[in-house]
Amino acid sequence: CRVLQIVLDASPELLISRFRTRWQRGERHPGHVDDVAISEVADAIRNAAYGPLNLDGDVVCVDTTHWDSVDVEAILKTVGYALLRS
Repeated sequence: CRVLQIVLDASPELLISRFRTRWQRGERHPGHVDDVAISEVADAIRNAAYGPLNLDGDVVCVDTTHWDSVDVEAILKTVGYALLRS
């Protein structure tokens, strides 16, 4: 079994802003208690606590700062190539 991780990334402040927006819009389950955890999550994002898992396999990092510039076709080709190799 081969692992392919696709990691979506952006600047820490943009990630935090997106996280807060989803919470404020009610797009996250209340069980996450984001109103209590937001500062911890923000600190973890600023300290680069989130990223690729420590797994044996390929990692594709995608900068999502500007969604309209994400090359979806290139990502799909990479996934297709990884599937063919497995």
